[in-house]
Amino acid sequence: MWQGYTNADNPFGDEHLLDTFVWQKKLEKEGQSDLAQAELEKIQKSKMVESKVVQCTSLYSLTLRCLKL
Repeated sequence: MWQGYTNADNPFGDEHLLDTFVWQKKLEKEGQSDLAQAELEKIQKSKMVESKVVQCTSLYSLTLRCLKL
């Protein structure tokens, strides 16, 4: 349920309101449109972990630089 709405009962008339959005054109452009949903989720999770590692590494480097001052 999204803010009290369901797929059947919402002011937007959107039958897929609660579904996960998939940017199909982007997948086609990246050559991933034929991948299974589970594989797409795996790729997305991997990107999120990679991003978190980069953020933590940057924060760690910034902290070290500040400590050296």
